[in-house]
Amino acid sequence: MQIVVVLSETAFDNALMAARRVGTEELAASGALRAPFTAALKGKAADVWDRIERALRAAHDRGVQIARPLIDEASQALDDVIAAAGSLGGEVKAFIAEKLRRFVDALIDGALARLKPAIRVGTVELKIAKVAIAQKITLSGDLKASLEELCALSADGEISVDAEYPV
Repeated sequence: MQIVVVLSETAFDNALMAARRVGTEELAASGALRAPFTAALKGKAADVWDRIERALRAAHDRGVQIARPLIDEASQALDDVIAAAGSLGGEVKAFIAEKLRRFVDALIDGALARLKPAIRVGTVELKIAKVAIAQKITLSGDLKASLEELCALSADGEISVDAEYPV
């Protein structure tokens, strides 16, 4: 059965918090980044993330059209930081991409937490056996396209899932 799960405000806020917690030191220690950022680069990357977060929040609160200028601004800021970072440009991109992945993971977790583990049909209780995300969520190497997709998802405020409740 296909179910549309409405994202709660809490799920959205938790997804932003999960993304905020991603730090360069953690990623460098795990091998996802070649080296920790300098203080200056860390500050610039944090500024880019703040812009991305503003775009996500605007899309969630007021819709994608309102967020469009913020998406463009965040994308341009990211391009500028990557260009200025020189050999660490790829590391900045990887850092922001990981924050976006953590945002999506936490958002999906929040949506799935809202599913009922069992439903009652007449006198029969059916327990959930299988769940799959029914809509496509794409994070590509093009971070602007990924941000646009996540802003659209945030604006829609819902995720479609297929849930199987066998008899």
